[in-house]
Amino acid sequence: MGVFGDRFVGDFYGHKIEVDGAVGLLSAEFVLSIDNKKVDRLSILLGQASLRGEVIHSDTAHAVVVRIDQGITGTNATLEIAGKAHPFQRLR
Repeated sequence: MGVFGDRFVGDFYGHKIEVDGAVGLLSAEFVLSIDNKKVDRLSILLGQASLRGEVIHSDTAHAVVVRIDQGITGTNATLEIAGKAHPFQRLR
């Protein structure tokens, strides 16, 4: 986790997928937003967890899974949409 938190951003055919992470007293909280709507949230101290949501494109629902790996030295996140890996850029 960065000093001010973490932010990851991805895109799926114009749909914005974001994860924001913030440090709490005993854990870090992560929020998944799709097209500026909060769809999932979790708190984790250390370890791995997933955020889940859904994006609708061309009248088809696609499962969105963001895997968070919160370690002592930092945070990593990966984005999967409909079971396939997609680019996920860390902004901070």
